[in-house]
Amino acid sequence: MKFVKINDVELIPRHLIEQVEDQLDSKRFYTTMAHMVNSPTHFIYVMLDDYNEIRGYLWYEVNILDYVFFVNTLSIDKNLWGKKTALRLAVEHIKKEMRTLQIPKAFIMT
Repeated sequence: MKFVKINDVELIPRHLIEQVEDQLDSKRFYTTMAHMVNSPTHFIYVMLDDYNEIRGYLWYEVNILDYVFFVNTLSIDKNLWGKKTALRLAVEHIKKEMRTLQIPKAFIMT
């Protein structure tokens, strides 16, 4: 599995958005995130399996004033829950991005 940055939030399957929180309105998410996806401080990645099927997504924001990395959402397909591979991959990806951007702190909001 791997993470790939996307510029079109419509690629994220609806069930991955709605499983994060029951009250989360996927239509509102798609509309709002469409405006944020090209922001220099917001990043959206999808987790692809070996068949290039989307199995999760990661949304994080970098606060450049405080040098803080905020993980807003990590959603992983329920079929992968309990398997440490997807979560380990997400943590490795987050750490790599933090090193690349030279951000020393991270907060996970998910």
